[in-house]
Amino acid sequence: MKKIPIMVVMIAVELGAAYFIMNSILAKPPQIEYRDERPEMVTYDFGELLVNIGTDGRRYFMGNISVSYDPEIEIMPDEIEKNRLLLNDTLTTVLMGCSVRELGTTAGRESLRVDIQRVFENVTQLEIDRILFTKYLIQ
Repeated sequence: MKKIPIMVVMIAVELGAAYFIMNSILAKPPQIEYRDERPEMVTYDFGELLVNIGTDGRRYFMGNISVSYDPEIEIMPDEIEKNRLLLNDTLTTVLMGCSVRELGTTAGRESLRVDIQRVFENVTQLEIDRILFTKYLIQ
């Protein structure tokens, strides 16, 4: 009979410990606030590109490309529009030189992003912050 009160106390302690353990596990993680230290950038939607890739001509890349740049460069949209044909031709040439295998990897996509940024900077003679893909499809 003396074991029953001891067992009740032990069960109460175990339930209390289980409550605190479960409460700490299921508690919401602390919210981390991400702050981008770069200045505010403006984006320009270059539009969709559809290009045959690979050697067999049956595969293609379709993607929307946006250009992010410093808002102080007010002439950027005008420079892109003025050079749209040259940019489109150069981007098509760059994409046609890529393989399906290359474009299908993260490293290949990042390499393409760097190549596209170089094309924009060389043609417009203006600094580009980054290239954004809003659509990226390989068929």
